[in-house]
Order: sequence, then C-alpha cells, then structure tokens
Amino acid sequence: MVHRPFTFTAAYENAIGGFFTCAGERISKTAPKPFTKDSEDCTETDLSTFPPGTYVGNPLFIVNDVSYGWSSDYDGSPANQVTLIVTDNGDGTGNVDIVAYY
Repeated sequence: MVHRPFTFTAAYENAIGGFFTCAGERISKTAPKPFTKDSEDCTETDLSTFPPGTYVGNPLFIVNDVSYGWSSDYDGSPANQVTLIVTDNGDGTGNVDIVAYY
C-alpha cells in the first residue's frame, strides 16, 4: 500500500553547492516490498563545489574527489541510495534533481 505523499520544502547552507532551496515529496510504501522515497528539486548557488553531472551514492557519492552522504530534507534520515543530477541554470546557479531511498 502506498501512503499519501507528503510535500516539503527546505532552505539551508549545504557542505557542497552553497545555499540550497528545495521542494520535494516523500512517498512511503508498506508490504510486500516496503520503501521510503524522497523526490525533490533544489536550486544551488555554488556550481564550483557541486558541478554539473550525475552523482550516484549507495550510500556515499563522490564530488570533486570527496565522499558525501545524503540526508533527507524531510526528516534528516540518511539515504541508503541517492541519485543527484546537477545542471547549470546559466545564471550562476544550478538545479539539483534528487531521488533518494531510505
């Protein structure tokens, strides 16, 4: 059974990417194959520390030769698996498309 999605927003200074402004949705499913998933879009302000590209973590991902983990912007849980796709917005900011499982 899939539970009704919860929407959330977040704004914070991140270890990479500068300041993040995000909007997302949390979906949870119970048996027989339970999962918890966040999908969100964020705007970042520092492409030099989080450049365009696709980053996959199980749970860690590498940016500029440094390992990072992802924590949920919904409840702070550490992700077991995450995919982050960073694109250049052309105005000095980047878009980060995030899909994370917990």
